Amino acid sequence: MKDDKEILFRIEFIRTLAQTEQDIVTDSFIDLLEDNGLLWGGGYDPQQIMGGISYKNDDFFNETKVKNLLLRWVNQTALAAKIDFNSNFSD
Repeated sequence: MKDDKEILFRIEFIRTLAQTEQDIVTDSFIDLLEDNGLLWGGGYDPQQIMGGISYKNDDFFNETKVKNLLLRWVNQTALAAKIDFNSNFSD
């Protein structure tokens, strides 16, 4: 269930990634989150990264800024195809 201070998302890759590519993309994503004080609860596989994003300190949560940060990362990451917010993870 979505928390008030959480953004649910799914980032799809342009294709099924090889293990090395998946490691590189996931490490880059984790670095982005750590650099911006964000927490991620979710997972990944060769076709996507998904889950929920929240701030370490809820007092600083700004949904628009977090979404813009994620959109920017997707646009700058060659292997990322698109991002959907508030995804239904049963798909």
